[in-house]
Amino acid sequence: MHANSIQHHEFINYSGLYREKNTHKENYIYCETIESRSKEFNWEVDAHFHSSLYQIFFVESGYATFYTADEQICLEAPFMCFIPPLSIHGFHFGAHIDGRILTFSDFYTETLHERYPNILHALDTVFVLKGDILHSFRDSFNAIHAEFNEAKVGKEIMLEHMLYLLVLQFYRYSNEQPAVKSGHNNNLYYFKKFQHLIKISKSPFTSLQVYADHLHITAKHLNRICRSLKQMSALQVVQVELILKAKAHLYHFNSNISEIAYELGFDDPSYFTRLFKKHTGLTPNEYRKQIPLAKIQE
Repeated sequence: MHANSIQHHEFINYSGLYREKNTHKENYIYCETIESRSKEFNWEVDAHFHSSLYQIFFVESGYATFYTADEQICLEAPFMCFIPPLSIHGFHFGAHIDGRILTFSDFYTETLHERYPNILHALDTVFVLKGDILHSFRDSFNAIHAEFNEAKVGKEIMLEHMLYLLVLQFYRYSNEQPAVKSGHNNNLYYFKKFQHLIKISKSPFTSLQVYADHLHITAKHLNRICRSLKQMSALQVVQVELILKAKAHLYHFNSNISEIAYELGFDDPSYFTRLFKKHTGLTPNEYRKQIPLAKIQE
């Protein structure tokens, strides 16, 4: 892989992990070593992106070349790469690389956005952090890796809290370390901005033209971008983002269904219930009742 060719590469969108066709569950956390996934591909991870997964690479020893859409960065351990959804990235690792990859779904970041809106920018940007301060992340990563590989009571809840602590720890140090923003192609850039506008909108069902005006493109262009990247219309993207936020509310808070509907910008709670069932196969109450069972089974 070369820096001057990556700009013309046809980037693959993986809904799951790299080179895997299967999709993930909505509250997804996965931890693995870099070697376990990269060695079989001769230490080369082609440029790609994930539609709804965040990844944090923490390398303790060795070296790597990190590729974005329009640049390459040579890195020597220790370093950390924080990569949000829809961010083009690729790696070439040295054969003696030692590190961990933490992957988690945007289900969790919806909750983080709700509780800590000041970290939204950090979570929407690729960061490369370097320096001795990263040694403080070692215990957090090793703890997550150990918990992930053990079958213990309360595993899902423990992993969730460990994840929140790690991301908050990342944010605390992010403004103190050298940071590199990723390049992007125009479609990915517009789509990420569109997602951000939906998240912060008090009236998410506003006209698509309003969203398009904020992006300085036409509504027709916005629809083309959404169909190209997500195989759905712009309106469907709005609905999916709202259902994702609704799931986070149902999972973490005890608000009643009407309160959640109004908070998400729905004028009619019954329409919210119908839309939720259309996307999930369950009513909001049915979804909420399944949550404790899922945690116990985990």
